Amino acid sequence: MIDIHNHIIPGIDDGALDMAMALQMLAMAQKQGVTHLVCTPHMHVGRFGTGQ
Repeated sequence: MIDIHNHIIPGIDDGALDMAMALQMLAMAQKQGVTHLVCTPHMHVGRFGTGQ
């Protein structure tokens, strides 16, 4: 299965808060049969950003 929308990149949007949480999310996805991910974080200036 391919997950085409997730929030796994730590600290970018409203998903994983840190690397530990991202790894937990990856483990959960793998257990559910996900074999590939397309990382699609939300970008919203002033709310979610890349820190630049």
